[in-house]
Amino acid sequence: ATCKKDEIYLFELGSGEHELAKKRYVSEIISARVEEILQKVDNELRKIQRSGLLPAGVMLTGGGAKLPGMVEMAKKVLRLPANLGYPINVISVTDKVNDLGFSTAVGLVKWGSQMQSSGGYGKSGAGNVFKGGGKVVDFFKRTFKSLIP
Repeated sequence: ATCKKDEIYLFELGSGEHELAKKRYVSEIISARVEEILQKVDNELRKIQRSGLLPAGVMLTGGGAKLPGMVEMAKKVLRLPANLGYPINVISVTDKVNDLGFSTAVGLVKWGSQMQSSGGYGKSGAGNVFKGGGKVVDFFKRTFKSLIP
């Protein structure tokens, strides 16, 4: 199949069909789903009376945070400041650890390592990990930094 610059060959992305889709159409679908997800986040914030009331705003991380316009849409839908969160203080032989798509995994590995070395797991497994919720918040404050796009 011949693929123009404004089209996506779906077979190359794992589809069983040899079809072309307009990038604009795919973009509209993704945009609608992202807005829907952010609305669900806002609904959860409403349940705890924090909708639009997080002074520090939200931090977006993971592969989905790399979508063009994601930060702007989060700001609009959530009515909160929004930034991208990257791992910091991570040394590796590959630059992949600095990619937003790997930040959740890098953070969990780093957190698990810290918990194991501090004896935070205890005999009851993950239950002890969350003793003193401030430790979790402090961990994430130390591990991630916000970058203003």
